[in-house]
Amino acid sequence: MRLSALKKIAWIGVGLLLTMGLYANPGQIQIVAAENFYGSIAQNLGAPYVQVTSILNNPVGDPHQFDAGPDVAKAVDQANIIIENGVDYDPWMDALYQSSSKKAVLINVGQLIHVLPSSNPHIWYAPQTIPAFARALTAELCAFDPSHKSEYQKNLSYFMQRANLFNFEVNQVRSQVHGESITATEPIFNDLALALGLQVLNQSIQVKVMNGVPLSPQEIIEFEESLKPETVKALVYNDQVVDPTLEQFKQIANERGIPIVGVSELMPAKTTYYAWMHQNLQNLAVALGVKK
Repeated sequence: MRLSALKKIAWIGVGLLLTMGLYANPGQIQIVAAENFYGSIAQNLGAPYVQVTSILNNPVGDPHQFDAGPDVAKAVDQANIIIENGVDYDPWMDALYQSSSKKAVLINVGQLIHVLPSSNPHIWYAPQTIPAFARALTAELCAFDPSHKSEYQKNLSYFMQRANLFNFEVNQVRSQVHGESITATEPIFNDLALALGLQVLNQSIQVKVMNGVPLSPQEIIEFEESLKPETVKALVYNDQVVDPTLEQFKQIANERGIPIVGVSELMPAKTTYYAWMHQNLQNLAVALGVKK
């Protein structure tokens, strides 16, 4: 369990679910993605031959505390392809798949890139994750619908061009920030921070916050003492969680002139995965004083 009951937010992120459950198009490949960024990528790679349902698509609610209802179970049972993050981030999806008719192909992204269940689950922030997922999904689309193989491969080619552009942007920022130190309230952004060559402080504290374990007075003092301009260049926090202790950290950082960068676990509406990642990268770059 990633977050305590005290941080639980009751919400439903199934904006597209009824569309599939009631009006599924039998002429399209039915894809159910646990998270909206995987669903968005699936739509890009499979268009126009797929119908995608993204279960978690609310960038305000807390995805760790999602409770899947019967409509979600129905969508999973009707799917041709199911996408889950894995790494103990969305265990409800795996449970639904195991209790379904198992007609669908299951893509577990964590297993795909060989990440251990005990690792940081926010693997979509690692630059190498999404290209690997895109190639795996395209292979499944081609196997399921070989008559449109060339179109799926063309979609993948366009997508990989955007991936290569993002990697170029990462390397540009890395050249200016490598070796700098930041801290964060949770390890959401850490994989991208490490790709940038940043030192991320307070990682054990971040894991406790992510898992809903109360911080000890000594840990709170330790985190607050790290919030000094000579120690860290920025504080990254989770936009989707509100907690008095974390708000206190943000207030201290603000008072001490440390830039604060908000990130979310789910992709905001009306954007794409790489547009979202680009904005996250640029927000951090501005906070760290990267020159264009």
